[in-house]
Amino acid sequence: MNEGVNNRNEILFAAVVCCISVYVIFTVINFPKEAKTFPFLVSCFTLGLSIIEGTMAYMRMKRRSKESTQDQASAKRAPSTTLIVTAFALIIYPLSVWLIGFYFATAIFLPVAMRLLGVERPLHILAATVFLLGLMLVIFTVILHLQLPLGVLWGGN
Repeated sequence: MNEGVNNRNEILFAAVVCCISVYVIFTVINFPKEAKTFPFLVSCFTLGLSIIEGTMAYMRMKRRSKESTQDQASAKRAPSTTLIVTAFALIIYPLSVWLIGFYFATAIFLPVAMRLLGVERPLHILAATVFLLGLMLVIFTVILHLQLPLGVLWGGN
């Protein structure tokens, strides 16, 4: 029962943050060009994250209402193993960005990290990875006109 209340509170919080983000986006539109880039990007990013959080809380609420009580302790990895693998991944990620480029390294790192953090549904992992890579592409390449590292293998620095 308490988890259901927490999920409803998370959904409500995400809805409030969405409304505030939309308000700030429409307010920032009237700012001068040099002053609106950062608040606009932060508001768009916050809007996207709040939509993701609200959707995930809703899906958790639906899933828990359908599932019977199970012993999930045996299915989870030991915290020490997860910590070691995460630390190793955080060392390998910058090296892989240098070697194969930001987009390929991130496309590998995000699903692995989400799986280690307990996301079990492949469709959720795929959707989050595609959304975040697309969001980063739009923000850095289209809006900010920045080129992210291509990697040594693809002719980058």
